[in-house]
Amino acid sequence: MQLTSVGGKHERFGAVLSTIPEVLHVRLSGIFHPFKNEDEDYEMIKAVVYRQIAFVNALKLHLRKQEQWHILRDFLAKEEFEDIELEHNKPLALLLAQRQQLSKARKYEKIDVYMMIQMDTTLNRLCDQLGISERIKNTVFPKPYSYISYIFVHIFSCLLPFALLSQTGYFTIPLTLLIVFIFNSIEQIAFDIENPFEDRDNDIPMSALCRMIEIDLKNMLQEEITLNYIMSKKGILM
Repeated sequence: MQLTSVGGKHERFGAVLSTIPEVLHVRLSGIFHPFKNEDEDYEMIKAVVYRQIAFVNALKLHLRKQEQWHILRDFLAKEEFEDIELEHNKPLALLLAQRQQLSKARKYEKIDVYMMIQMDTTLNRLCDQLGISERIKNTVFPKPYSYISYIFVHIFSCLLPFALLSQTGYFTIPLTLLIVFIFNSIEQIAFDIENPFEDRDNDIPMSALCRMIEIDLKNMLQEEITLNYIMSKKGILM
């Protein structure tokens, strides 16, 4: 049950991030359409889109506890980057900045009430996912939980051959090895998914998600794309 619950949260987290381009395209194209480079509205929507790219990259760095915040310079104005750099929770600060710009757009009647509500709902969903991911990242499982399960698995492994010997005979050893392997694999999986943001082979592919979102959102602005999607190598997507 624990594995199912945690795995489901990871799946939903990745699903929400991966739908950001589609959601923003629907929301923003309804606000400013068509996109024209000379329009003042285009500059506003470009700032919103680039801030969203900065958000997903900041989220990746925040969850992995990496410090390469300089990559956000490519997506934010100089003054905004300097302000964000001083914040402790940079993804949250970017969502707040996003909301402030949309509120300003509403004040000057660039968007109507309905569109403001829709965008606010989208930002609330992202804020909820930020909170969920931080709880997954920062929740420390009690040491006895992992230690006791480790002990029980090994006790079971030692006693299993005696229970099987009278019924399986010479097949006791290979059958025991197979069952013990299965139980140890389940235990290792439980250990790995306790923290799925560490940039390991089986973790959530945050780098690939960020690249996909960046390409899709820039494509929405009809910009020239010089980046490529991150592809899996030997079945592993980072």
